[in-house]
Amino acid sequence: MLRAVVLLAMVGVLVAGVAGVLALERAPRAPMGVPPTPEDVAAARDLLQKLRDISETPGNDDRVTVTADEMNGLFRIGARTLPGLGGQARIEGGALAVDLSLPMPGLPDLGWLNLTAVIPPFEEGVKVRELRLGRLPLPPGLAQTVALEAIDRRFGDALGSGMVKRFPRMALSGEAVVVDVAIDVDSRQAMARSTFEALHGNSMPTLEDIAAHVAVFEAARGDGRLPVRAPLFTYYELMLDAAAERAAARPDDPLRELVAGFLAIGHVCGTPTLLHLIGPRPSEAMSALPDPGPICAQASLSGRRDLRQHFVTAAAIKAASTRSVALSAGEAKELLDLFRTGFDFTDMAANNSGIRFAERLFAAAPEDWPRLARAVTAESDVMIPLDGLPGAMTRAEFEERFGAVDSPGYLRLMDQIEARIDALPFHAM
Repeated sequence: MLRAVVLLAMVGVLVAGVAGVLALERAPRAPMGVPPTPEDVAAARDLLQKLRDISETPGNDDRVTVTADEMNGLFRIGARTLPGLGGQARIEGGALAVDLSLPMPGLPDLGWLNLTAVIPPFEEGVKVRELRLGRLPLPPGLAQTVALEAIDRRFGDALGSGMVKRFPRMALSGEAVVVDVAIDVDSRQAMARSTFEALHGNSMPTLEDIAAHVAVFEAARGDGRLPVRAPLFTYYELMLDAAAERAAARPDDPLRELVAGFLAIGHVCGTPTLLHLIGPRPSEAMSALPDPGPICAQASLSGRRDLRQHFVTAAAIKAASTRSVALSAGEAKELLDLFRTGFDFTDMAANNSGIRFAERLFAAAPEDWPRLARAVTAESDVMIPLDGLPGAMTRAEFEERFGAVDSPGYLRLMDQIEARIDALPFHAM
């Protein structure tokens, strides 16, 4: 009996070893480290707007066309939010082929995990025709079923089986896919909320939670604690007091109150479209929350109202997701600005300062939030000086000086910004 158990164990180890050798490859199959372009960001923005329009007016034009180049642009943007992950798409053999590459988790020197999925046109839901992990073929039907069930259990069906149902048909047209979209406002909201909860690891606040924090600002404006020209960090002090008090009544999920507070400031002092990221349609957000314009209109940062918006919006996105998502969002905004006002490193400085401010507070215990708020006695405690940082540059100027995001010169300048943030009094406590 013992000999049989040992033999079975040896066979199991051998099979696992062979599978590991076949699954791991020496190099990534998908391109790695290729930065996104302004065109990538513009295409992604247009696609998201198209999906939003479909959800608002279902039945009008429920079909999107995405080229392989546009899908690869989405992968380049995605790699900024999920560092280490690479992807590429191509149309070949009458099907859509997608490669995903990831270094071996925890042991990157061992090699790369390369997953390739081949998806032919479909009429009643996606059906993977071929699936390979490195050189190891996987049963596509079983693997698809298991993966969707795992996603449903971990993140909810809005990101798993429910999402598959939202895209019931796909056809090919040259180097593009044409996908039918069956999405309404409720399913879009569920997908957005589930995505942010998956990124953040905690439940997202409701509009009612956010409205409670906005009401704090309105009450403080009414009783004189929040003058019209109050410094920006008066808002954070009020928010953190309220978040700590409300979190004490919700010990099972205290960070939800902090997320709600950051989103409330993002709404009143940043951009009113911010809350659309987590699901609500504009009419819902504006009916549940007051017009943000009059509350924070006079506040500035480093003498500029636009820097106030950059700081609070980046901090709110970090609060609701991750550092890499917030950094990527700020960078994407500047890449889009290459079509308009230009790439501005002072905007990036405000973004990164806001992100680090949020990180510091999320690392603290709720009972410490009011103390940390009162440690900010001047904006220079949390916002870096802008001297020596390039302002708005045209695309020609940016490309002549830096080439692209992630070039050595670009990374050196971003490192300088982070070094200045490290030296701020708030982060030295």
